Amino acid sequence: EAEARRARLEAEAQDTQRRIVEAQRRAEQRAQDRASAGEQRTALLTAATEQEAGLARHQQEAQALDDALRLARDRREAAERRLEEEQRAQQAAQEALLAMESHLAQVEDRLRLMEMLRDSVPAGSTGTEALIEAGRTKMLNPEEGLSGIVDAVSRLIRVPEGLEAAIESALAEHLGAVVVESYDDAIAAVAYLREQGAGVATVLPLHGMETKYPLNLFNERGVVGIASRLVRCDQKMRPLIDTLLGRVIVVEDLRVAEQMITRGLGAVVTRDGILLRPGGGVYGGRTGGGSERFSLQREMDALPTQIAEARAALDPATGRVAQGVRGCQGKRA
Repeated sequence: EAEARRARLEAEAQDTQRRIVEAQRRAEQRAQDRASAGEQRTALLTAATEQEAGLARHQQEAQALDDALRLARDRREAAERRLEEEQRAQQAAQEALLAMESHLAQVEDRLRLMEMLRDSVPAGSTGTEALIEAGRTKMLNPEEGLSGIVDAVSRLIRVPEGLEAAIESALAEHLGAVVVESYDDAIAAVAYLREQGAGVATVLPLHGMETKYPLNLFNERGVVGIASRLVRCDQKMRPLIDTLLGRVIVVEDLRVAEQMITRGLGAVVTRDGILLRPGGGVYGGRTGGGSERFSLQREMDALPTQIAEARAALDPATGRVAQGVRGCQGKRA
């Protein structure tokens, strides 16, 4: 019985020992499992942290891409707006250039027309026209025509606007006179008219005529001025023009003319062309030829300047158009 009990106790002791060993093994396993779980948790936390950091980088990169895309879009829209503005500016420059070219062509056409009109308006009598034509012939063919012919008086002076009728009457019979270089040229011109049966004309030599100096007259009410000082001419013609017009006073109206003629200073002519001469003679009427020639010549004198200005403006305008075309092409490229 004691042996049996001892055997039982030993068996119980062994079983207890086994359970203890088993418990220790399980404890060790649990410890290992806990350690492994901790490592896994640490690895998971590390991976999560890395993923969060990667996500943040991706978000930053995505934001940077959005910003770059928005900036590129803004730049493209700005470039398109600039291109549209340059295209509009180029179109405006093109239209301005076309307008300038059209204006230049119109002015040049106007000058040609005025030259034709001037040539179609007689400079004076038949004799005057014959002498001027003979002078042109001499220039073209030295063996023919007349030398020393300058031109008609009406073509050698420039008359201010509004004084055409007054100067036409002030010149009176000298309006269609022919100016020549010398007294011998004047005699040859008259002989030519007689031989050709080409009419009569007054011929005025630049050298050989008695020179008359113009009046000196202070500013007075109703007085426009001395006729010779109101017109323009080449300096070469000035002594002759002073002789023809230097003793003619231009006034506003007939009332002033009637007062002025009594002072005995010289002839007096109104703006509208009534000429009162010392001694009681009156000259006037209306032919229109002289006034028309003066107006034509004044406009013709202004046209070359207008043409030069138009041509001067044309080159910069052409350059602006070419530059605009190159700029638009560069923007498209």
